[in-house]
Amino acid sequence: MNTFCMAPFSRMTGGPEGTYRTCCYHPPIEKRYTNVLDAFEGGEMQILRQRMLDGEHIKECESCYYYESIGELSQRQVINQEHTYIKEYHLEGLEISFNNKCNFACVTCKPESSSIWEDRVGKIDKITPDYSGVDFSKLKHLSFTGGEPTIQREFSPKFFAMLDEQVKYDTLFFSMNTNCSKFVHRPWVEFINKLKRVMIMTSIDGIGAVGEWVRLGLKMDIWEKNALRWKDLLKDNKEYTYGDMTSGVWSNFVMTNYNVFNVDETEKYLASLGIRMRKTNCFSPEYLSPEYLPDEIKKELPANDFVQNILNANEYNEKHCKEFMVYTKYLETFAPAPEEAKFVYRKLEEYYVAN
Repeated sequence: MNTFCMAPFSRMTGGPEGTYRTCCYHPPIEKRYTNVLDAFEGGEMQILRQRMLDGEHIKECESCYYYESIGELSQRQVINQEHTYIKEYHLEGLEISFNNKCNFACVTCKPESSSIWEDRVGKIDKITPDYSGVDFSKLKHLSFTGGEPTIQREFSPKFFAMLDEQVKYDTLFFSMNTNCSKFVHRPWVEFINKLKRVMIMTSIDGIGAVGEWVRLGLKMDIWEKNALRWKDLLKDNKEYTYGDMTSGVWSNFVMTNYNVFNVDETEKYLASLGIRMRKTNCFSPEYLSPEYLPDEIKKELPANDFVQNILNANEYNEKHCKEFMVYTKYLETFAPAPEEAKFVYRKLEEYYVAN
């Protein structure tokens, strides 16, 4: 398998708590830098680049290797389509997150990415990310992430005026992840209207009661209203964007033990709105992934190819299953889970009584 990835030579992701990494799937580099350019040129990134050049199988990149092994497009493959190796590399891709302010408490999330989770579990060590010195005119890809970017004051009219002076609208690919609870102000809309290559990823991990519990804070009627506003804004934008994804509105679905029966239903709902769906699995925390369930429970889960590929990835892990049960009880101290979301939990209860 080819393991070379252009990410370390071309891009950085700023974490909402002030960490930096080469892409959203890679663990943060250990040293705490303030400025993104210092992190990009730092020692850990230099080592990672050399490991790539040496053709090393890199453990931190396992998620990409996995998706490629099941025939799904990986982040590595997407990045390699956008960026070409040159010896004199520079920053061409940047994911910006200013802080962890968020109005949701999703089951897959953590305090580093959600202020509500931070309120639950206690203050975390945070450094304000610094993007000063970045030459935005050289960027091929710019992304906004969170927390939830639409409620963060740093994405201000002044910020968009700076972008307007620097970015190359004809070539820049812009993407944004949003929970779709809020829409955006006029300078934001005007910025997007000038772009040819833009993708808005409206996160949704299930619909109805399951979706609203898995992404606590979600209100389906508000989500749909804002998703359709995004769709209308991008209705004339047909340009190719990134990897196999064309411009427009997409939804990312992260599968867990809670919403495994909601995959097909969610895809049908999104199709009815004319919104395309990207399916991913929750690999962290591991205990939320159905791949570690006992075989007799796996047999009762949906037969679609995506689910089955995940189920076949690993064998039963008692530790992960019991951690999942403890976590479910903890989540229900905030809101009771709908019965569909508790199917796996109930089956594990029966399994441990019988065994």
